[in-house]
Amino acid sequence: MKKINFKEYWMSKWNPDNRRDDDEFCKKKINEALFHINKGGIILDYGCGNCNQTKFLSPHFDRIIAADLSERMIIEAEKAINLAGAKNVTLIQADEETVWKKIDKKVDVIIATGVIQYFQQQQLERFIINCASNITDDGRIVFFDVINPLKFLFFRYNLINDKGSLVNFIRCTFDLISLFFLKKNPDKYLGEIGYGYYPNNFSNFCMKNSLNVEIVSSLYYEYRYHVIIQKKIY
Repeated sequence: MKKINFKEYWMSKWNPDNRRDDDEFCKKKINEALFHINKGGIILDYGCGNCNQTKFLSPHFDRIIAADLSERMIIEAEKAINLAGAKNVTLIQADEETVWKKIDKKVDVIIATGVIQYFQQQQLERFIINCASNITDDGRIVFFDVINPLKFLFFRYNLINDKGSLVNFIRCTFDLISLFFLKKNPDKYLGEIGYGYYPNNFSNFCMKNSLNVEIVSSLYYEYRYHVIIQKKIY
């Protein structure tokens, strides 16, 4: 299977194509996020998209830096932010490597929602290290809605609640063999949806780099989880 160049793919997008983008659901997602991050201070929302969720962070932080690599997405984000009257949001067009040059000081929180599924292993590891270098000592890095590749396959073939057909079970079995026995890479390529990672990939990497990590299940997605990373305080 030929892998998609996701950076090129998202450069021209103006809509994040989430399962739901209505305000009611976006408020629920932000309320979920607020359980895992400290309010106040400065937050970086990397991969903000059109800010359909970011705008609901505005009352809870002194300053929000919303960054995305797509110029078209930033144009749409500006419309959403202006319509919401969020005066404390700064929009930045940048990718995961250049965003750090456009931030003038360390931030208290970094979040990325449904973003790192488009990173391959080396991209992801560099991003974590850069995040850790750009947060305050008691800051948090949270990757929301990371794909668990095993659960995703069960979801794709409708096997989560034992509703799938025998044909789907066989297809899933072949995918499992290909994905987990023939390909040893930590980043499991799943097609257009991007890459999945097992939670222990984050645990192992953070342990090697003196970072604390916590894994939490997503409230609204059957096959996703959140990764909460902090610096170790000695």
